[in-house]
Amino acid sequence: LTITRTNGTGGPLKISWEIIEYTGAASGNNEFIVRSAETVSFTSSDTTKDSATISGVVTNDDVVVFVTGVNSSGGSGRRETEEFQLTTEYISASNVARLTRGSTVNGFVDPTIAVVEFTGSNWSAQRIVHTYSASATNETESITTLGSLSKAFIHHQSRISQSNAGSDGLGQLAWINSTSQLTFYRQDIGAGSVGVAWVIENTQATGAVMNVTQYSGTRANGVGSDPDIFTQAVSAVSALAQSSIM
Repeated sequence: LTITRTNGTGGPLKISWEIIEYTGAASGNNEFIVRSAETVSFTSSDTTKDSATISGVVTNDDVVVFVTGVNSSGGSGRRETEEFQLTTEYISASNVARLTRGSTVNGFVDPTIAVVEFTGSNWSAQRIVHTYSASATNETESITTLGSLSKAFIHHQSRISQSNAGSDGLGQLAWINSTSQLTFYRQDIGAGSVGVAWVIENTQATGAVMNVTQYSGTRANGVGSDPDIFTQAVSAVSALAQSSIM
C-alpha cells in the first residue's frame, strides 16, 4: 500500500484505511472482483475525467466506483473544497469510470478509484443521485426496495461548485432512511451541490449473513482536544477481521 501527498509542509497527517478482501470460492455467491484500481489525473481545466478502459465487466449494474483517496496539487486554498470533491459513475457504453467535480479554480487533482463488480448472486447495487435544493434540510430520494436495512450499506460522495465554501460546505450526511428511501443532508449547499450514494445490498438469508448497523451522532462544539479523538459504542461484532466501517 502506497500513500502519497504532494506537500509535507502542513504538518503531520494521520490516515486510517481498510483493505476488504473476498476470500471465498471463485464465482461464489458473495464474490466481488476489483476490475480496476488506478489514479485519474485532473488538469486545472477538467471538471470531468474518465479512467482507462476497464475490461472484464460482466454486468454493468453490478459495478460500483469507489473513491479511495484524493490528492490536490494545484495550490488550492484551504476553503476551496470544490476542487477535490468528486462523484463517480460507470459509463457502460465506453467501459470507463467517470469522475466529476464542481469547479476548476486552481485545481490539479489526482483521485484514486477502485472499480468493483459485485459478481456474486447475493449482491445487488444501485446508484442514487441527489441535487440539493436547501441547506440544513433532510432531503430524500426513492430507491429500489431493499430486503432488509441490516443487509445494505452505502458508499456516498458529493460535489459542489461553490468557491470558498468553508467547512460547513465540505461534507454531507447520507443514510438509508427506510427500505425504499435514502436521506441526504448538507449544512450549507452553496451552489451546485450534488450527492451520490451507491447502495450495496447482500441478500443471503441463511448461514453467516452480512449484518449492518447504522449509527449517527453529533460532536459538541468546543470540547475535546486537537486532534479530537472520541469513541462510539457499537453492538459487538463476531470478528474484527470480518468487520468494516464505511
